[in-house]
Amino acid sequence: MKVAIIGPFCLPFIRGNSLSIYRLVSGLMDRGVEVKAFCLPEYADKRDVYKEIASFKPDIIHGFHAYKTGRIVQVLKKRTGLPLVISLRGTDFNIDLFDKRKRPVVVKTLEMADKIIVFAPFTRDIILKEVPSLKKNSIHIIPHAVSLEKKAYHVLDALSLKKGHFIFFVPAGIRGVKNVDLALKPLKRLKKQYPEIRLVYAGAVIDKRSGQGFIKKIKGLDWVTYLGAVPHERMYGLYRASHVVVNSSLSEGMPNSILEAMSLGKPVLVSNIPGNRAIIKDRKDGLLFEGEEEFEKKAEKLLKDKDLRKRLGQEAKKRIQLAHSPKRECDEHIRIYKEL
Repeated sequence: MKVAIIGPFCLPFIRGNSLSIYRLVSGLMDRGVEVKAFCLPEYADKRDVYKEIASFKPDIIHGFHAYKTGRIVQVLKKRTGLPLVISLRGTDFNIDLFDKRKRPVVVKTLEMADKIIVFAPFTRDIILKEVPSLKKNSIHIIPHAVSLEKKAYHVLDALSLKKGHFIFFVPAGIRGVKNVDLALKPLKRLKKQYPEIRLVYAGAVIDKRSGQGFIKKIKGLDWVTYLGAVPHERMYGLYRASHVVVNSSLSEGMPNSILEAMSLGKPVLVSNIPGNRAIIKDRKDGLLFEGEEEFEKKAEKLLKDKDLRKRLGQEAKKRIQLAHSPKRECDEHIRIYKEL
C-alpha cells in the first residue's frame, strides 16, 4: 500500500500540521506502509506536485487541511480517481468553513473525500451541520497523538532564568487567532505580588501584523522572554522547565503543544474553547478560563497551590497515556486506508 500525504507545512516548519504529518509518516513507515509526504511550500510551480505524485504512483491520496490542500487534492482526485482522505486541522473547519471566499473550497473538498478524519465529536457535528450532504459513516474520529523527543536543553541557563522563578510558558505561533498577548496584563498585575513570575513565549511569527503588535507590547518587559521559532527537539526542555503551560487561543483544532505538555505531567491553563475542551476537563486534568479576569484568578491559584499543580499534571499525564498514543493513531489510519 502506497500513501501520498499532502501537507500545507512539513518539517522543518514548526507547525501543528508539520508535527502531525511527521509523526504519522514515521509510524506508517515503521509498520511497512510506503508513504511519502509532499510539502506544498516546497513547490514554486504546483504542476510539479502533480508530476511527483504521479511518479510515486500512490494507492491513496491523503490531504491535511481541507482549504490549504483543497484545490490540489480536488485535481488529484479528478485526474486519478484514487481514494481521497482528508484530515481536518482547526482553521479549516473553525474559520475557513465560515469564510465566504474560502467556504466553497472547503465544502467541495469534503464532498469529494471518501473518508474524513477529525479529532473529536464536536468537529464531526460542525461539518455535518454545515455540509449536510456528507454521510456520517464517512467521518472518523482519531484523537491527536503525542510524540515528543526527549532531548536535554538547559533552559534556565539559556534564558538567564533562576530556579526560584515561576515560569508560565506559551508555545504558539504569533498570529491573531492564537491571542498570545492575553496573558500579559493579568500576569503583570500578579507580578506586583509575586515577583518571581516569568513569561516565556516560543513560536514563529506567522502573521506579520500580529507579530509587530506583539513585539511592541513586550518591549521593555524584562520578565517576558520571546524565543521566536524553536526547534522541536528543544520543546521537551522548555516544557520541563515550565510550571504552567498556557493556551489562550480564540480557536483551535487539537493543540499539539498542550498535549505535549500534558504528556509530561505539566498543569495547563487554557482558553475555554471547543478544541481545548475536547482534551481537558476543567479542574480535573487542567484549568479552563474565559477572559483576563478568570485567567488571572486561576493563574494565581496555580502559583500558590503546588499540590493542585501536581494533581492536575498527574491526571493530565494519565489522560494522554490512555487516549493519545501514537500506536492507536497510526493503527486507526491504517484501518481506514485498508477500508479504501
